[in-house]
Amino acid sequence: MAKSSYTTLSLLLLSYACFALSQDADQESSDAPPQPPAKFRHALIAHGVFMSLAFVILYPLGALIIRIFSFRGTIWVHAGVQAFAYMFVVTGLGLGVWLTVTIKDVRSSSPLRFSSPRHTNFSMKVSQGSADYINHYHPIIGLVVAGLLLIQPILGLVHHFLFVKHRRRTVWAITHVWFGRTLILLGVINGGLGLRLANNTRGGDIAYGIVAAFMFVLYVAVVILASQRSKGMVEGETGETGEKLRGRGASVP
Repeated sequence: MAKSSYTTLSLLLLSYACFALSQDADQESSDAPPQPPAKFRHALIAHGVFMSLAFVILYPLGALIIRIFSFRGTIWVHAGVQAFAYMFVVTGLGLGVWLTVTIKDVRSSSPLRFSSPRHTNFSMKVSQGSADYINHYHPIIGLVVAGLLLIQPILGLVHHFLFVKHRRRTVWAITHVWFGRTLILLGVINGGLGLRLANNTRGGDIAYGIVAAFMFVLYVAVVILASQRSKGMVEGETGETGEKLRGRGASVP
């Protein structure tokens, strides 16, 4: 049921993005020189919002849940939040690909013009052909991270099934945790690079940095506190909260 809801929501998000972008085709004149679609700036903002929510908020939140709580089923709540975050990544990725292709199509013949003055430098880069956005580090890192994220649930499932079998954490658990942490960190850093590439406002850059720093400090604090709390307790599947497993063996949460 949960998977069905996540799938439906993902399809709705993608459908809305495609519908909004498809309206641009009707606004272009066949006699006029190539111009960026009217919704370009909205798509640019949406791309940043989806990716920021995924890597700065949702992925860290899913990681925190499994370290704070230890009720039965915690592992699946964690998996659900991470799957929901990946839907945001897929939506943001789709918008990013559309933006990159659109820039490539129009930059050689017409500058991208926005109503907002802060995008002037961005327009100049494109019109002068000085920025090859397909080969730029931001989309490259984004594509790599999005692809590697597909491996993460596989690592998690292998870890889970091995824990059920052996009643202890294995190297797969450590790999799953640190692989996930690395991808989240790369995603956050790439978000900052994307803001710079889009010539975002200084206030927006500061806000992004503050929220990302807050989530980082919160995550580190929770991990440290959970580690302290787990002393003297039997380690459960999450390996962080140190569930007390009295009278029920090493049952899986």
